[in-house]
Amino acid sequence: GDMELLTAWSVIESLVEPPYDKTGQPGRPPMPLKAMLRIYYMQQWFQLSDPAMEGALYDSQSMQRFAGLEMGRDAIPDETTILNFRHLLEEHQLTEKIFAEVRKKMGPAAASAPDAFAEVVSVRDDAPPIDRPVAWNGRRP
Repeated sequence: GDMELLTAWSVIESLVEPPYDKTGQPGRPPMPLKAMLRIYYMQQWFQLSDPAMEGALYDSQSMQRFAGLEMGRDAIPDETTILNFRHLLEEHQLTEKIFAEVRKKMGPAAASAPDAFAEVVSVRDDAPPIDRPVAWNGRRP
């Protein structure tokens, strides 16, 4: 789709992979990096809280598809997994670097990226535009 062409996913994955690699560590296996990055992008573009992002992944086939996840086949990350990934990006100062890659590739169109992306995702299922879910504190973001 359009975001596939506008985002240098391999470059972004290479920035995040070293701190994200959990090979040989105890606990649940990590979610695929590709999925977590795409979830992070959607969370930022739609201004969703961690719980709202988890809910949106369960409710929207377009968001599942963009993240490379399929209900029934793949695990859907819970809000804590989403929170931990966001904290990992912040801890390693990667948030600005990954969005800089998008801005670099998009050029002047980067200023309207959130609105353009919302149209791309919501149209995929012929569904109405996504209404932002209520945040964890009961207020709209």
